[in-house]
Amino acid sequence: MVLSSTSLPSFESHGGKLEEFDDGHCPETFRFQQHEEKNSKNIGDLAVNCDAATPRIVRYNSPQLTSSASSNSTSPLSVHVYDGVLNPNNSRMLYNVTAPTKHMQQMKNDTLIKLEGESPWGTYVTIKEASEWIEWNKREGESGTHGNFNDYFVAWRQKMIRYYMWQKHERLSSDEKKEEQIETNHEKNSHLQRHLDDMENIRHLLAVEAVAKFFLETIPFQPGTTEVVKAHPGQSSNETLFDTAQILKKAHGVAVWALSSSPGQSVSYHIDYAELLRYEYNVTVPPLWAGTVHCSALWNDRGSSSD
Repeated sequence: MVLSSTSLPSFESHGGKLEEFDDGHCPETFRFQQHEEKNSKNIGDLAVNCDAATPRIVRYNSPQLTSSASSNSTSPLSVHVYDGVLNPNNSRMLYNVTAPTKHMQQMKNDTLIKLEGESPWGTYVTIKEASEWIEWNKREGESGTHGNFNDYFVAWRQKMIRYYMWQKHERLSSDEKKEEQIETNHEKNSHLQRHLDDMENIRHLLAVEAVAKFFLETIPFQPGTTEVVKAHPGQSSNETLFDTAQILKKAHGVAVWALSSSPGQSVSYHIDYAELLRYEYNVTVPPLWAGTVHCSALWNDRGSSSD
């Protein structure tokens, strides 16, 4: 869906500053959109250029905290490598919904659930959504994260049903909650089961888990196993890339892309979030941080690794 350029997102809501950035490029999609808007306003069939909408960029101050002398944040130019971010079963689920094949998972009632692989696929996870998942998960308690994958998958589905029920209840108004009580448990569970059979919903939930675990529960609290910087490559670091306060204040969300390729093959083209915003609004929005989670079962001289 192409959004109207007259209703810009809140680009400056998280500390960024919208500035002119004329790099000489005006996306064809944006020119066409401007042309359509002029026609809808009866301005006439005029040639459209970017003079009326100079390309812009969202500028951010360095994500490194400078107000606290005791901050452990390191240079924003650093790249950290983390081991074991996701548990193996969670990584396997991400792999199964991305690798281009069908994976059949058997439920306890002998029902077969299809996890269909697709690449690339993408979704957007807000920091608020990931934070809510963490808080709910603390109350729910960790369960079934290790052991047999089929058992993990069954437990994961049941957990997601409870999460959706909680999420739906939290967002209802008081009047809607009264109406919801009329529904039977069978009706609720039937609706949620159908909801969780949708691969798009499954992928989004897995993305929420990954964002919460990686960006909110791992990076702010521990340094990487290895820090990759020009000056000292390969050394371990005692500093974190950012802290929780930084990402909650400066980041609205995380654009998630899942990609796969066969050995020796390149990854298929995919449009990233910043590119999408440029096409729609002619505004460049550089990411504050970026990370990659590897979900294939790989082997090295120390054994296997699955994330």
